[in-house]
Amino acid sequence: MKKILFLLAIILSASYSFSQTNLFSNVYKSPPLAPVRGNAIAKTLDKGFLIVGTYSTGGLIYKIDSTGNDIWQRSYHIPPWSQVSFTDIKPTSDSCFIITGSTPNPISMTSDLVCMKINTNGDTLWCKAIIGNSGLEGNSIEETFDHGFIIAGTEYNNFNPPYSMVAVKLDSIGNLEWKRTLTFENHYNLGVSIKQLPDSSYLFLASVIDNISINHSNLVLINLSPSGEIIWSKQYNRSITVNYTGIDLLVLPTGIISYTSDSGYMALMKTDFTGNVLWSKRYSARVINPCVNCGNSNINPVSDGGYIITNGQAVPTVTYDSKILKLDSAFNIQWSRNVLSSPVEAIETDDKGLILLTGPPNNSNTASYFGIVKMDSAGNDFLSCTSPAIDSSFNVSIYTSVIYLLTTDSGGISYNFNPSMDIAWVLPDTGCISPDMPWGIKEANTNSYISIFPNPFTFQTTISFNEEQISTILRIIDLSGKMIKTYSFTGKQLTIERGEMMSGIYFVQIISENKNVTTKKIVIQ
Repeated sequence: MKKILFLLAIILSASYSFSQTNLFSNVYKSPPLAPVRGNAIAKTLDKGFLIVGTYSTGGLIYKIDSTGNDIWQRSYHIPPWSQVSFTDIKPTSDSCFIITGSTPNPISMTSDLVCMKINTNGDTLWCKAIIGNSGLEGNSIEETFDHGFIIAGTEYNNFNPPYSMVAVKLDSIGNLEWKRTLTFENHYNLGVSIKQLPDSSYLFLASVIDNISINHSNLVLINLSPSGEIIWSKQYNRSITVNYTGIDLLVLPTGIISYTSDSGYMALMKTDFTGNVLWSKRYSARVINPCVNCGNSNINPVSDGGYIITNGQAVPTVTYDSKILKLDSAFNIQWSRNVLSSPVEAIETDDKGLILLTGPPNNSNTASYFGIVKMDSAGNDFLSCTSPAIDSSFNVSIYTSVIYLLTTDSGGISYNFNPSMDIAWVLPDTGCISPDMPWGIKEANTNSYISIFPNPFTFQTTISFNEEQISTILRIIDLSGKMIKTYSFTGKQLTIERGEMMSGIYFVQIISENKNVTTKKIVIQ
């Protein structure tokens, strides 16, 4: 019996080790060099992932499988005036997905909040837009107990205050139930995140920034009834000289965790369900303050009872490293890792590893790539896109006060939103985003076996491999994303003739028999 148990333990251990060896690091690039940004990620039932963000001037939905290969990709826009953007995605109880963001209003020339529901194949089930005063954008979305949806957003005004927090409640098919506009004096009021509490009320996380001196901000928690009325509202800070800004919310059976920026450092605060502070911690890792209409950092639970937090669209320097932290159930640091690029969000995978969505090394709206890093449960990755770090935490005292908000039942006007849909030309390549490499991309050493010579070339070039290729697909794509030529070959060399191709830059996408994808650049003189 002992031998059987011993053998079983070895088998289970080997199975666990194997399950976490499927690590990869990919950069997803736009051959037309169109701006591409990943703002949020969600896991699908087939063990793949959906990324939402922006592509060129449209909203991006991008599906990859469990090994990072692209399955399908779509761009949504309103011709000719676009700027559609998707900021958050969440799975729903009926195995679909709900997305929020913003879309241009062609009449008022401002932005409207958009909410879209899609199925697992990416088909649009319905899409609604909600009009604001001088612009309205959705920042985060959650499914509610009645299978409707609650959205936290920010509304722009042509008067003081210039920004207002907005909570929007939709029913299960996207019809508007209520919209509440909340303001605190004449400050910048930014709606960040909203979650439903066990008693069916809502907790709204927001930031209030001083309209006179933008160097001071307070975190605000607002408890709303199921119909959107204020039950209580409180503001939090360490002192009058500290910027204390809301980033994300997590609802636990024992209370509420607010992920915050404490003077530019990662911090967590736990309160009970009436907003009383139970404890607060500050970590040594820096964090970027949340931005409106872009992917913010998140705190997400993992199956061992701990949590993963990322520090957002930071610029990786000696004093401002991009970080991902693994916390235990008591929110103490288990491990910390530096990230070459900007970590947007990390979620747990079915094999207990992590998928990390990353952005450009700086908070650039023009970068033509985003990254996906598959890590094991200890934070290790395939190409050293991350590296071990040392961080610490300490307890801090938080001061709280009751505040009185001006709330407006702003009614709101919703309409069916029917954007045009196109294919987004975003191609995966093995590598990781790096601030010190050309195009910000650190290519994989495993790609060194592919050589292209001559390059640049005038009449023909040869692509050589040091291993026999079997049924390898090779595509040539121009800068507009148009596929020019496709080859299927077996062997170690392939000669490409210029033919009718014009002088310029092209991309060569190489898809191996086991579906690994590599992208190279060629230049025709």
